[in-house]
Amino acid sequence: MDAKSEVLLRQYDYLSGRVLLINAPTDQLFAEFGESVQPFFWTWNFNDYHYFQNQTAPVHFGADFPEGEFDQAVIFVPKSKELLNYVLHNVAAHLQTGSSVFLVGEKKGGVERAAKQLQPYGKALKLDSARHCQLWQLTLDCSVEKKHWPTGRSVILWRRQKAIYRFVPCQVCSARTGLISVQRSSCLI
Repeated sequence: MDAKSEVLLRQYDYLSGRVLLINAPTDQLFAEFGESVQPFFWTWNFNDYHYFQNQTAPVHFGADFPEGEFDQAVIFVPKSKELLNYVLHNVAAHLQTGSSVFLVGEKKGGVERAAKQLQPYGKALKLDSARHCQLWQLTLDCSVEKKHWPTGRSVILWRRQKAIYRFVPCQVCSARTGLISVQRSSCLI
């Protein structure tokens, strides 16, 4: 099992209700949840999407926030700062004030830097640190306005060196499927 999942499971008692797991690793995490937690996975990686489908886990694939009501969210820290900003904004806009958002990641993967990105949304507290990973809890204390991204346009999620990576709605599929492609375009910015 992935070390990030193990750190999360060490603090299992903090989780309850319908929990959105964002960018979760493909391991046995889904099988570890009991009746008190109803996990729902959100991924933008097509291979991860197929893995969770094969596990019969409820999963959403796409750049847009999954439909439904969630009590809590667990964000597995992505490598990109901009992608984390996008995810945090969406989570804060869709969860109610007072909800818990958990941030879990590897120390070498920038979890301490990522924890600083939680500050605009409320009070953050480090819950656990083990196996070179950390788990942070944020209690949302502000309301955030939802942003509606125009259909058919790309959403710039992160920049890396001289390239811009975009989530682009798939031209072949309908907007309701949520299928996307990631495009890389050169940039002189």
